[in-house]
Amino acid sequence: METGQCSGPLQLIVNAGSGNGDAERLVELAQRLAESVGRQLTPHLVRSPRKLVATATLAIERARSDGGGVIVAGGDGTIRSVAQLLVGSDIPLALIPAGTFNFFARNHAIPAETEAALQVALAGHCRAVDLGEVNGEVFLINASYGLYSRLIRAREEHTRRWGRNQLVALWATLRALVSRHPLHRIDLTLDDERRELVTPLVFVGINALQLRNVELAVARCVEQHRLALVVMRPVSTSDMVRLALRGLMRRLEQEQSLDTFCADRLVLRPQRSTVELVLDGEHVRLPAPLEFRVRRAALRLIVPEAVEP
Repeated sequence: METGQCSGPLQLIVNAGSGNGDAERLVELAQRLAESVGRQLTPHLVRSPRKLVATATLAIERARSDGGGVIVAGGDGTIRSVAQLLVGSDIPLALIPAGTFNFFARNHAIPAETEAALQVALAGHCRAVDLGEVNGEVFLINASYGLYSRLIRAREEHTRRWGRNQLVALWATLRALVSRHPLHRIDLTLDDERRELVTPLVFVGINALQLRNVELAVARCVEQHRLALVVMRPVSTSDMVRLALRGLMRRLEQEQSLDTFCADRLVLRPQRSTVELVLDGEHVRLPAPLEFRVRRAALRLIVPEAVEP
């Protein structure tokens, strides 16, 4: 995949369930900006999560037939679903961040402000970027097994009750961390090294920004095009409270309850035939064993011209 200027007609996919619900206003703004620079833009509004894949598939087929690109407006989960359909193709993808944390967009210097992000989509450059992959499913930020699944469910429940914002998400995470949590026996192969672990949480990261935000040194793994693995040791409730507070203060680098590794390939063999993972905040069930790797140059992403690989 080459890096350079992106051009051609654009298909805009908007998740009406992400962000502040201003989907129609976003579409109007995008059409006005595209017209001002002579770019053709076709909107595709997704009002139900169940229709996202079908709508994105249609938009991608149109982009493939006319030699254009795709813009997706939504959170990290929405972007992951669209990226899954684009992996390995030459179709460029632009982002309009509209989620809670927007780690993927921020990691690639995509502006948080909608109009500025649209300007990048219309005038930015294409760059090949890595993604994580597990059993054929890609992830943009992280994949996790165990306790993290409960954290995401707690966050979703609190979001439905109290709204979508970072404070709500952090409060829900803290409450879930201090509750009782099961331990998992796992057979882990890290490159060619095999280990047996008992842990409440396995976390596989591919986003350097998220890892640096909590001062985890394994951010260097991602910068070296490798997977970053974080495994939590069994801890008491009081230790979990301390861990949660250090995480909120972004001071996990010296945390003794976490083991961290870099790997090119990772195989996870839990004691069950199917496993629930969380990929970029979305729940996915996959058959065991779980084989993780870095999918090099998997996606052509439209980024600001000044951003270097």
